[in-house]
Amino acid sequence: MSDTGQPSESIVTLDSGALVTARLGHLQMIQDVVARMSNRSSALKGFCVTMVAAVIALKADELGLRLMWLLSLVALLAACDAAYLRIEADFRGLYRRVAQRPLEQALDLTIERPDKTFDGYRTALKSWAVWPFYTVIAATIVAIGATSHD
Repeated sequence: MSDTGQPSESIVTLDSGALVTARLGHLQMIQDVVARMSNRSSALKGFCVTMVAAVIALKADELGLRLMWLLSLVALLAACDAAYLRIEADFRGLYRRVAQRPLEQALDLTIERPDKTFDGYRTALKSWAVWPFYTVIAATIVAIGATSHD
């Protein structure tokens, strides 16, 4: 604080090597977030397959109304997976923007708020990493449910 009660601004000057190091550190933080989102998406898919296979193996002859609950759970997991994919895409965009900034802005760790419209989520939901996987799971559940009542 200065004598006037206002926060004092300290200007930090770094050589280009330190700025490059700061930039690389920032990019690594962003890359770590992308990796976590990707890992969570994979974990959701693994959980979905395991859970659906277990329920079908244990209760294939009694699916009946449980079929709708199981399909609802698959839809919920697909929605979560799409949300992770959207966040991952937002951070990949941030990575590109940070990498293209002038080196003088290397100490700016600002994360711009991504666009919160439904379009990004819809794009993630329609991506090849989400809809084919969960559609096959749902179709398998429906097929097993249809044949288990015979």
